[in-house]
Amino acid sequence: MLAEIKNVSKTYESDGNKIQVLDSINFAVEDNDFICIVGPSGCGKSTLLRIIVGLEKPTSGEVFFKGEVIAPDNPKVAMVFQNFALFPWLTVKENIELVLESKKQGEEAEKVACKYIKAVGLDNFERVYPRELSGGMKQRVGFARALAVEPVLLCMDEPFSSLDALTSQNLKDELLMLWADTSMPPDAVIMVTHNVEEAVYMANRIIILSPRPGKIVADLKIELERPRNRKDPEFYRWVDKVYSLIV
Repeated sequence: MLAEIKNVSKTYESDGNKIQVLDSINFAVEDNDFICIVGPSGCGKSTLLRIIVGLEKPTSGEVFFKGEVIAPDNPKVAMVFQNFALFPWLTVKENIELVLESKKQGEEAEKVACKYIKAVGLDNFERVYPRELSGGMKQRVGFARALAVEPVLLCMDEPFSSLDALTSQNLKDELLMLWADTSMPPDAVIMVTHNVEEAVYMANRIIILSPRPGKIVADLKIELERPRNRKDPEFYRWVDKVYSLIV
């Protein structure tokens, strides 16, 4: 077991009012899992992901990574954000090298950065600044930066939502190839998405949350062969099943 989410609840306080976002979330992340978390808007999907990564603390409950309570500086858990989160004054290579500063420097950091720049298809863009990149290329940098720390668990918050359909599909297929490659990180993926077809296409497990406060409605094992065919009737049977559980 890579990670365990145990009885996680989250309540925010604002002007004396309490708003419960998550209620008693429990599930485990196993080796080679690709989990998609779906649910209605406002059900706490992104909040749950931030708690899993360690960027936010639950009001109650705990998240364990390999038996220990998760910490925000855990180098074996990485995050890809929806809005790219690149530093505009740094080049592609420098943006990636930045996350390596605590462990690798100089030529070693450069070697690792270049390895993952190549892995995401950005060869020859090492010295380019974010302003010179398309949205899809910026997100490739985000993937490369997350992979450069060689995480065991990769978490992603709607990483394809701001991209055009073609770029999005290409990146999804490339990410699936990296996940399936045992010589490359990560061992497991957790992705938040509002797109049910995307979840069925990518995941081997789909966790469905209820409306706020988010509770787990279902934890489905998606039994479809890879590569998946969106035109396959069985694919759409799974899509319909997931939709039927989102209320």
